[in-house]
Amino acid sequence: MKFQNDLVFDILKNLAKRLINLQRAIANLLKIKYNELKIFQSLSVGVEMPQFKIGEVCGIDKAATSRILEKMEANGYINKIFKQGNKKTVYISLTEKGEHFNKIIQQSLVDLIPKFFNKLSEKDEHQFLKLIKKMLDKKI
Repeated sequence: MKFQNDLVFDILKNLAKRLINLQRAIANLLKIKYNELKIFQSLSVGVEMPQFKIGEVCGIDKAATSRILEKMEANGYINKIFKQGNKKTVYISLTEKGEHFNKIIQQSLVDLIPKFFNKLSEKDEHQFLKLIKKMLDKKI
């Protein structure tokens, strides 16, 4: 059983590396920093997010998150919002320009996936998604 667990772990580690390499390729293609790409992806859900949460989700320290967001704001990609009654927490959302750029990121992802992963049959893809969902249903 230990051998099989090691094999599963190695496969998941390889999958994670390929996903990171895919993200880096997209960042290079679009001439943005890798951490900027991660922030765009974290904001792609279409809701405002507190600045500190973006840093946590993306694994970026507070100072770097602030610098990246300042640059993204200067480029017109994000809005900083202060909620009434809460002057400490800054909420971030994508502007229309940011949403447009995010669509370019998503299309680049679709275009580059074949470079990093083989195409699965519809049946295999369904089984893969079912197994991954089952694996991730565990609450932590």
